[in-house]
Amino acid sequence: MSFKDVAIYLDGYTFHATEKYMRFYNDLAIRDAINSTANIKSWSLSWTDVLNFESENEENQIDELFVNNNRYTKSIKMLKSLPATSVLTAGLWETKNSIERLLWYLQNSNSQYINSEVGLLALSFQEEFGTKAYSSSNAEKFIKGELNVDADPPNGDSYLLSDLTQVNELFKLVVLARLKDFHILSTFKVEKLDSINKETWERFLRIYSLINI
Repeated sequence: MSFKDVAIYLDGYTFHATEKYMRFYNDLAIRDAINSTANIKSWSLSWTDVLNFESENEENQIDELFVNNNRYTKSIKMLKSLPATSVLTAGLWETKNSIERLLWYLQNSNSQYINSEVGLLALSFQEEFGTKAYSSSNAEKFIKGELNVDADPPNGDSYLLSDLTQVNELFKLVVLARLKDFHILSTFKVEKLDSINKETWERFLRIYSLINI
């Protein structure tokens, strides 16, 4: 009973995010409500997620939330050396797609370190490790959208900006995590659209499911 329940949604693009069948914003409201309820989380999967998981070609199993060891070698090496990493399973690092992440979560949802596991993954997405570090107060300002927030040299109490941070026509996402314990700070701002690009919609579902663990 210590494991959390998960409401799994298998969304099809045509009937959830196109102009004729725009259910995305109602879907999001329902999932926000689920995620604010104790001991239950939502997880959304698209048909592409299923194809990725079932592919026999390893390159096709990977989505944009897989940590590329070649691209992020320096960050991974730095993070592995930190004491905070030693108490984590770090298994989220190895997941290649959304279904693998879901399976990992089902096995680990009762961990007291679950949010730190997500923060560790987020900090792995830094091509230049620690170059965008903020004090706690400045990180809060950054999350709230303030401009011209000063960066500082990194230390254990710093929040580092993850390269998962992005802006597109559907959403603006900001993700930071604290170096000493991987405590995560994030914010989504979603734009109202008549129709949504399929790849952008799929990316949102994957990130939203992960960030709201």
